[in-house]
Amino acid sequence: MRVPIREDPGLGIADGIAGWSWVVGDASPEPASALDPKTIRVVARKNGEMVFDVVSRDAVDDQYQSIADLANTLGARGRAIEAGQIVLTGSFGTPVPLVAGDHWEAELSSVGNVSITLR
Repeated sequence: MRVPIREDPGLGIADGIAGWSWVVGDASPEPASALDPKTIRVVARKNGEMVFDVVSRDAVDDQYQSIADLANTLGARGRAIEAGQIVLTGSFGTPVPLVAGDHWEAELSSVGNVSITLR
């Protein structure tokens, strides 16, 4: 990493420090067109204690616009978002230290739940 992430969060994210890994659950039974990404409430818990409780519109920019901007930028360079690729449009919370043994759970309204125990 070029600089400590606290000095320049944007550069840290661009360097990929915040995207080393992520948790993906089963697909939602609802079609994407039925979901309003601005109203998803996320409750995240670490070892049973709440870390954050947020509605997406208060935490991240317009996800559809972010994807459109990415697609347009890639298209201008002769590239594309390919079927099956995962596109992360933002985070509902701030980065936190991860410790082996911690158990994380997230409840996403209208989407579902996901959990992971770190090893």
